[in-house]
Amino acid sequence: MADEVKNRTVAADGKAVQRLRIEKGWRVEDLAKKARCSLKTVANVERGANVYLYTLSKVAQALGVEVSALMAGAEPPAPPKKGLRFTVQFTLEVPFEEFDESEHLVNFVTMLKQIVQAKDEIMVVGVQEGSTIITLEMGMEDIERLIHEFTGSRAKAALDAFRVAQLKLPDSQDFTLTQTVEFIDEGRVEEEPLRGTVYRRGLPPPAPQPPAAAEQRRPQVEFGPYQGEIIKGLPDIMGPPVPEHKLAHSDEDEDE
Repeated sequence: MADEVKNRTVAADGKAVQRLRIEKGWRVEDLAKKARCSLKTVANVERGANVYLYTLSKVAQALGVEVSALMAGAEPPAPPKKGLRFTVQFTLEVPFEEFDESEHLVNFVTMLKQIVQAKDEIMVVGVQEGSTIITLEMGMEDIERLIHEFTGSRAKAALDAFRVAQLKLPDSQDFTLTQTVEFIDEGRVEEEPLRGTVYRRGLPPPAPQPPAAAEQRRPQVEFGPYQGEIIKGLPDIMGPPVPEHKLAHSDEDEDE
């Protein structure tokens, strides 16, 4: 699975990205803002990290060049096979400025492929603020398995690890998945469409941050009374100051 994800990403030409950014007089923060991604993402792109074509396209658009100009000598991945494909949206309780598209996004999609045992390609089509909202394009069968895993307990630990709080299904008329609803009091069963359904899940509290390291202070050493041998003939340095003595003039000096 890791090889498959790697093949669907592209290696960024970090030196080209950095050169174009500097030519525009932009800081890393400026490019991140214009490309609508985090500082970590831009920093890793400039280091030549593997990213999804979607991420590199945002950087290329911000810099005003074709995405191929920022690829490190590789062809873009082939488009997914034709068929009915729909967009699903995930909301992660992760601050957008901390979300690294070169690492967190790749790992997130890898996790989804594993839990749904994806048959079709999962494509990234959007990452935006609020906290972090990820929009993916998936096939119908994979979405059906995703609903089962999202509402069940088997994938709970994996979804919790990425702080996944919400799943929104497609609102397209072509999205024909339904769920069976039984009305016991009325003795009837109906199939309700799942178009536009939003599933929410509770998350455990975030792990507490480790306390800040206490300031290291040198221990205070208390000195007791001196217990050694007292040497006679030495001045008492803790006593009153010794008055200043003037040199006595000799009789020869007075005669002069």
